[in-house]
Amino acid sequence: MDDALFDTFNVEYKKVFIKIRALFTSDEKFLDLWQVINRTVARCIKSAINDDPFFDDSYSPESVFADAQFRADTCGEFEGYLFAAVFSFRWGRYLHKNQDDQQAVHFLAQGLLNAGIWIGVMQRLEHQQLKVLENQKRAEDSKKGGAVVAENYSVVKKELIRLLKCKDGGWESKKAAIDCVVNELWLFIQQKNNEINNKNKKLKSHEQKKNYMFTESGLPERIQEWLKVDSSIKAAFTDAVRRRK
Repeated sequence: MDDALFDTFNVEYKKVFIKIRALFTSDEKFLDLWQVINRTVARCIKSAINDDPFFDDSYSPESVFADAQFRADTCGEFEGYLFAAVFSFRWGRYLHKNQDDQQAVHFLAQGLLNAGIWIGVMQRLEHQQLKVLENQKRAEDSKKGGAVVAENYSVVKKELIRLLKCKDGGWESKKAAIDCVVNELWLFIQQKNNEINNKNKKLKSHEQKKNYMFTESGLPERIQEWLKVDSSIKAAFTDAVRRRK
């Protein structure tokens, strides 16, 4: 029974490590870590066979998993799980060769557990890193989009200021000024959008410029919003109304 279990675990273990190498074969840090772990495991196996302490008197084959768990919990270091997986596999194979199938199965099972934990941790860390990158990209795209919108608005705002300065004598109120210039401003926006559309016909989709996103009915309200937050618009209106007085 133990011999059959050993064969099953041995096959599964090899599959797991094929997966690990496939996932991280292009990662130079992993390749360096893999070499270090294999060299360290070889020394530890030799020490275990000779019944010598690995690093101190408390370290033994049975403590490999506990040590990995301790380092993960206290230091946030997860390489110990990979070390424990490799060590458990090789120690289990050594025990199997020496007819200790029960312990061999125990160590292979423990090795599979450690390998699974390590893969899970690495995939979670990778997912977290991807989320960070995704959020950064969204922030950058939003910033770029905001810059484009601000640029679009600036053209329309400049035209609004020009229209406010054109009327001699100014207006009695800001509302009167808006009512007077809004139609001309809307014609300006339509003209600019037509120019953009004509240019876009000659460009690839990723090179095309977006239209100015305004509606005729919503334009007076938009001007009112600018009047509250844009100092240049506010100054232009103040000057236009003052000239009337």
